[in-house]
Amino acid sequence: MEAPQLNQDCLIAVLATQVLALQPSSFGARANAVPARAPALCLPSGQLDLCPLLRRCAALERLSLAGLHRIASDELLRTVAASCPRLQELVLDFCGGVTRAGLEHVQALVEGAPGLRCLSLRRCAGLGSVAALARLSRLEDLDLSYCARGSAAALAGSRGVLRRLCLHGCEGVGDEVCGQLPLVEELVVAFTAVTDKGLAALAAGSPQLRTLVLAKRSYNMWQTGLWTDEGLAAFKAAAPRAKVVLISC
Repeated sequence: MEAPQLNQDCLIAVLATQVLALQPSSFGARANAVPARAPALCLPSGQLDLCPLLRRCAALERLSLAGLHRIASDELLRTVAASCPRLQELVLDFCGGVTRAGLEHVQALVEGAPGLRCLSLRRCAGLGSVAALARLSRLEDLDLSYCARGSAAALAGSRGVLRRLCLHGCEGVGDEVCGQLPLVEELVVAFTAVTDKGLAALAAGSPQLRTLVLAKRSYNMWQTGLWTDEGLAAFKAAAPRAKVVLISC
């Protein structure tokens, strides 16, 4: 079933809702990141200025702009930061128009909207450095998958409260990220530089960890981690309640 096209009737309905889940028409209905919470709205092809709409969405709690690389921009994030104080979840996956300047607005949003708990920046190629995230202190769920310059330093403020952290493909991430995650329940460090030392730090300092995702050793073109089979066995012995998942891509 195709998602409805965004028209005047949809806009009127959106202004009264708490969830705005937008997607490009070419993606199809299943591309949206939050379909279980609300019907997805398909955007017409070409440019569309969402800022006037978002300025009227003060009650918005969840916003997904996944894949809207032509529309999601730093200006749009500035509008969200100024207009959506109740936001709890923000999904910007594949939004190449978001840059480091845009992350400054995300930071302002986190500071101005204490309810924001979930942020996804998966494959945001325009970010460059993610250093602007260093002062985030309230997020519980953060996805930086394939943000090439992602590093543990960018997580300085949020390490102590994160419950889910996805760093899939962040080759700049190493053991330093593993030492200060006391509440983390799910951690994805596939295709990073984590070593046996990092696994030992997780076993010792992350008692709530239930799922650890690593990359399989064989049949991969990318760095799969610097841990050894012995180090992984030691982690399993020290953290028996944590399930280890090995992925290949």
